[in-house]
Amino acid sequence: MTAHPFRITDIERRDGFNRLADSLRGQTFRAHGGRYRRDVKASEFMLMHREAGGRIHFKHCDSRNYLYLEPDGAIVVPVGAPFMRGEF
Repeated sequence: MTAHPFRITDIERRDGFNRLADSLRGQTFRAHGGRYRRDVKASEFMLMHREAGGRIHFKHCDSRNYLYLEPDGAIVVPVGAPFMRGEF
């Protein structure tokens, strides 16, 4: 049986969360009510899927909003659509 090309292994999942934790460190994000917070943790997110190019989609457990982690470690916060309000 061959693995699905976009299935994430346990090692890739662990690596994704470790990379997310590194990228979140020191970042400030908008929170509900117009406030901002610096203490966003990787454990607040669910790993949803990985694109063929390496971008990983995470969904915040409380706000349900998405955050993307680029292969180079950059964080992209999408806005303008459902589950893409940029608040965590």
